[in-house]
Parts: sequence; structure tokens; C-alpha cells
Amino acid sequence: MKKYIIITSLLFLFILGLIGLLGQPKTASVFIRLDDSVEGKIRPYAEALVDEMNRNNPPLDKPYVLYTARFELQSPIKKLKNYDEKAVLWLGGEKVIDFREMKNYGTVLIASSLSAHLFPKAYYFPIPYVAHNTENRKPQFYALINTPPLIEDILKEKNLPYRLYDTDNLDEIRKDMPLFKACFVQHAGLDKADVNLHPVFLEMASSGVPLIGYRVEAIASNELNVLGDLVLYGRTKDDVLSLVEKIENNTAEISDISEKEKVFVQNILDIKAQAKRLTHILKLRKNLYFNLNADVNIDTFGKAGDYHYGDYWLGHDLGQALENKKISVSYSFLHFPLLYKTGVNLIIRGNFQQINHMGKNIFWLAYPFLVAEDQTLEQYGEYIAGICKNYNAFAVSSQKLYHFLENKCPNLSYIPQFTNTERFYPDYDGKVKSEILFIGNAHYKRKTPEIVYRAGLPISIYGNRWEKGMAKDTYIDNRILRKYYSSAKIVLNDTLPAMKKYGFINNRVYDVTASGGFLISDYMPEIEEIYGDTIPMWKSEDELIELVKYYLNPEHEAERMEKAQRAKEITLKYFTSEIAAEKFKTVLNKIR
Repeated sequence: MKKYIIITSLLFLFILGLIGLLGQPKTASVFIRLDDSVEGKIRPYAEALVDEMNRNNPPLDKPYVLYTARFELQSPIKKLKNYDEKAVLWLGGEKVIDFREMKNYGTVLIASSLSAHLFPKAYYFPIPYVAHNTENRKPQFYALINTPPLIEDILKEKNLPYRLYDTDNLDEIRKDMPLFKACFVQHAGLDKADVNLHPVFLEMASSGVPLIGYRVEAIASNELNVLGDLVLYGRTKDDVLSLVEKIENNTAEISDISEKEKVFVQNILDIKAQAKRLTHILKLRKNLYFNLNADVNIDTFGKAGDYHYGDYWLGHDLGQALENKKISVSYSFLHFPLLYKTGVNLIIRGNFQQINHMGKNIFWLAYPFLVAEDQTLEQYGEYIAGICKNYNAFAVSSQKLYHFLENKCPNLSYIPQFTNTERFYPDYDGKVKSEILFIGNAHYKRKTPEIVYRAGLPISIYGNRWEKGMAKDTYIDNRILRKYYSSAKIVLNDTLPAMKKYGFINNRVYDVTASGGFLISDYMPEIEEIYGDTIPMWKSEDELIELVKYYLNPEHEAERMEKAQRAKEITLKYFTSEIAAEKFKTVLNKIR
């Protein structure tokens, strides 16, 4: 009887417990959940990311937890008492980041491409977009978002329809998106004050809407950097007019960029791709590389769309010449935040930095940068020798440095800078003619033009950072430089001290001479060895003034033109982008 009572009691307790369990609210197991602290504009994107990840991953007993911070002014980093491997912090780019605040998070994601490179342990993770509009495009007007009055003025002048939008009203943007011819945007942030790319611009790109970034300053940073040169950029009125004309005529260039833009964001930055990438990061503690699908990727210093930057043109001119040889090319830029893999990565730099890539690597030291003034050729050479072995092949554009490194660097090549003869050729334009011309920024003491200016000679200077009143304008587009070079009686060359010391000839020498211009340069034995007397050079101030006056004299015009012609023939024979591409092709064949 006693035994029966015990069994009955146990059975009764079991039933009560079961009833209690059934009566409790059910807690769903998930792979990752969103912390309750997540709020503001980032929340719907964070919810969509979490939902997508949970749809494609089995639940965990202890799920990951996603926190967000710094996407808006009032969104501080939540403090965790202890280190939590499952805690995932997704940071925006608002304010200066104090990385001590994130020490207890197992994984840190950063949405801003401008901040990601500062913290190598974090993963760049832009806000993904969710496709909302699948209607076919029927372009009718331009969309303007956070743009300056200049854009409106141009469209009004051309009598072209446009509408103004604000990213606070996404429903209106999404409703009209199929009608956009293109979208002009100066600030593409999630909020007017931050640097996180707003996903609505990725939505536009995925729909085939060309994005046109407007830069107030040539070196301004931009949230659109992640899209590289798939975004069109305008800096001047002429730039904008040219782009509008191309869009109105639906040129092949615009169609090609729109298609590449669409494919890129759909494969890399949509919600499914980003969910897959974050899952990969959490499970394997490794980033997911994406394939650029190119034989060669050219990685240059500077940001996409910085057409004022010499490196931009150096990379693209070489890329164009490689394409002419049936070698497919892609491009990436300084602080390009995504990790990528390609057949061969060709890195063009003046110094060494961490590069986000996977594949075989060629480093081309096109010029010296950030070099100590007192560093000798031998010291600089030994520094290079210690680094060049990290690459599959190494090239330098200085013959002097090449000879020093010849037995120190494997797969070493001498490949000088060059000119692009499709952009630099004789093209006289009376509207921009000058007696004496110098084009360049005064980011160091430019002795040659300054001496000529102080002597009261008729010099036209173009560039930034000059003393007030010295420069006629701050910028000449590289695409029309030939007109200025062709239309000047004398063009001056001034060489960066480090380039002179280590034997690097700048590509101004090649561009001017290819344009049929007559060049006077500061003295470099390397220029003399190649060009002989076709490029007069000076060693003293008096000699410079004497040379300028001599060649300005109409009696010596024939001599000046004869020297310019011979210099042009030398450049076209040895220093073109096609010749450089052939040399790089040889290097590529060696390391493949």
C-alpha cells in the first residue's frame, strides 16, 4: 500500500510538472537574436539580417546576440561586464571610436569604410539592402539627394526634369525608383551627419540606376567608396554636363557601368549575401573573400573618382593597355574595404600598406612616398630589399634603384612611369595658350615655378596650396591637360626631392613631351641620359632664368620646336602605357 502511494504521488508530481511546462510561454531557439537595446534607423536592417540568418542556420542552445551602436548620435556601445564570445557588435561610423569599449565583444563589425581600416581585428560590414522594388525601369527624370545648387542649375539650364528627395522618406524614393534616369548624391549616409552608406543607394544600384557622386573637394572621403569606380563622379560643372550628356544619350559606357553596378551589389551587398558572409565569419572566424572575376586587379592609392590624383590615371591607363592585350582588369582603391581574390593583384604604391586581397601579388613601386629627407639610396634600397621578397614579383620605376636591388629582390623588373598616347598628343588650343606653364600642387617647395614667378616672368601656374595670387586656378582635368601642354611655349618640370635622389622620373616628363610640349626641368642625370639636349635642365637659379628667357625669344623658336619634336619621338618609342603593359604581361606570365 505504501509503495502504491509513493508511485501515485510521483506520477501526480510528474503530471503537474508537465502541465507547468506546457503552460509556460514557448521560447524559440535561434542561431542569432537581436538585443533589446537595438533601436533607431538601423533596427529594421538588423532585424532583416537576423531573420535571414535564422532561416538558413540551425538553432543554438546559446545563440549569438547582435548589438548595434554609433549609427545615430544617441546610440552608445552597450557595456558588457565580461567577455562574451557570442556577443556581436555592429558599429556605425558616428564619432571617434574608442576600441577599449568593445573589448568584451567576441566579434566586431564596422559599417563605415572610412573606419574599418583603423581596426584590423574588426570586419567591414556595410548595412545590407533589402530589395523592395522589382518593377522594370522606365527612366523619366533625375533624382537629387543632398546635392548642391549647382546640380539643379545645370539640369534647369538643360531643361531636364528632376525631383528632390530626402532619405527620411524612403517610401517615396522606392515608389519613384523605376523612373530615375540617374541619382545625383553628395552625401550618401544613413543620417545627414554620419558616414555609413545608406542601403537605399544599394537598392538603386541593384535596380540599374546609375549613381553619380558629387565631390566638393577632390580628396573628400565618400560613403560610396565601397562601390569603387562603379559610381560616376563629378567635381566640376563640365564633369556634370559630360555625365548628363552620356546619360541622355544612353551611351555604352553608362549601360556597362549600370550593369556592373547591379551585379556587384546583388552578389556582394544584398541581405542574403551579407547574412551568408556574417555566418561564415561567426562559424570560422574568417572573412569571406569575393571573386573579382578578372585576370588582374589594379590597386591604386587614392579613392574612386579622384580624377585629380595621378595614381588614378596611372592605374587606369595601365589597365586600359592590358585590356587591349586581352587581359581582363578590375580596380580597387585605397581603403577599399572588402576582401577580394583575383588571379593577380597589381599594387601601385609609393609606400607599403596592408592590402585586402588574396592571390598572387606584383608590387610596382612607381614613386617614393613618405621617405625621410636624410635617407640615402643605400638605406632606402635596403629597406625595399627587406620587403620585396613578400611579393611574387616586384617592379620599380627607377633604373638607379633597380640596379641596387638587382641581386636582392627575386622577380625584379624595371618598369618606368609612362604616358597614355590616347590622351596625350599635340592638341593646340588658343584659348588656353601660355608663355610659361606649370601645373602641379605646392605640397612641397616647388623651386622651379617659384623662381620663375619671383623673377617676374609670364608664368601661368595651376594647382592647389599655392600662395594667394600665384595660381590662376586650382585644378586642370587630366583629360584635357594635353591642350595646356601643347599650347604653352615652355612647360616647367619640378621633381619631388625623393624622386630626384632615388632616380624616379615623373610622368609629367612623358605627358608633356608626348603632347609636343617643350620642357625645361630641374637637373636629373636620368633625364639627361634618356633625352640628351632635347630637355634643357638647370642647376642654378641664374641658369633657369637664362634658359627661360633664351627659349622665349622668337629668334630661338625653331630650335625650341625642334627639341620638342625629338623629345616626343623618344617618349613615344620607350615610355607609353602600351609598352609598360607589355612589360607587365611578361611579369604576369612568369608568376602564373
